[in-house]
Amino acid sequence: MWIVDIDVGGTLTDGIFTSGEQVFSAKVDTTPHDLTVCLFDCLAQGAEKLGFADTPAFLEHIDLIRWSTTITSNVLAELRGPRIGLLVSKNHEKDLYGADPRSSILNRLLADKDIIGLNGAFDAAQVTNAARALLEGGVRSKPKTSCANPLNMPELSSSATSMAASPASPRPKQSTQSNPVRFSASKPAFFSPSSTA
Repeated sequence: MWIVDIDVGGTLTDGIFTSGEQVFSAKVDTTPHDLTVCLFDCLAQGAEKLGFADTPAFLEHIDLIRWSTTITSNVLAELRGPRIGLLVSKNHEKDLYGADPRSSILNRLLADKDIIGLNGAFDAAQVTNAARALLEGGVRSKPKTSCANPLNMPELSSSATSMAASPASPRPKQSTQSNPVRFSASKPAFFSPSSTA
């Protein structure tokens, strides 16, 4: 069985594939628009180097995949990255739920114009319209919600995803993997095809 370590860098994604004393490496271009593309490109290159018929056949022989990235720390250090939209509760557009009247990340990591406050009794149409306004205004990351009354409306998630995957932004590449994948919130992220979701 194989253990796979993949590190997504700003330009290149490196993979290390180990099984006992065997060690192989792979290097592919990073795809900033969708990091799952370079993840699966690296797995595909590893599968080819190791003589597997295809990536799914290789995945059947993997015990653990450790996936990490330096992209977030690079974005924070360089103060650059994709425009992100944020939907918050009305009157929290400036403080972003913090103690200070104006959050220190405003106009550094997040532009004032990319934050929309929603009234407490918002509905699916208001959220969809706000997300559309952010996307039409140039936001390229799927709008995030951060409201005092969290959304438990699955239709909002699918509608925001549909808008984010419009022709203005690339559609995500679909995985052909049939095994359940479990992600851990720890850093680096771990998932194992043989784990249960």
